[in-house]
Amino acid sequence: MKFYGREEELKELAQIRQLAANGSRLTVVTGRRRVGKTELVERAYNDGQQPYLYLLISQRAEKELCEILQEQVQQAIGSPILGQAERFRDLFRIIMESACTRPMTVVIDEFQEFDKINREEGTHVEIVPYFISSHPGCTLGDAVKLAEWLNRSGRQPEQVQ
Repeated sequence: MKFYGREEELKELAQIRQLAANGSRLTVVTGRRRVGKTELVERAYNDGQQPYLYLLISQRAEKELCEILQEQVQQAIGSPILGQAERFRDLFRIIMESACTRPMTVVIDEFQEFDKINREEGTHVEIVPYFISSHPGCTLGDAVKLAEWLNRSGRQPEQVQ
């Protein structure tokens, strides 16, 4: 794939990365399908400066996807995970705990697929609120914004921590 004309976007992502050195940042890259969003993020962050974790979310059962992603998480954090993570919340807890002690870039591709995982089994994944509220550096204001978003979107998480 040819990659050109993205200098401004790369510059903006570099600025966001500098800001993240002083505290966590959640950056969302959106756009039409097949326009190079993944390649843009790869070029901006996968440069060896800090751990980089790329997670592709596919339409599989949560346990099966966790088995696939656990190896990638272990490589990014640089240490083994004892046992087998069967829930996303277990993997994200490990990622967030590791990010508290050393900077890390986590990219979640096809994030919207979380909404479809386990729906047919009746064990729908509420990963969006968990991920946002567990992110290091989140404040009470962030929690309020999350609660407002949950209310507007009609979501009702099973638990709040």
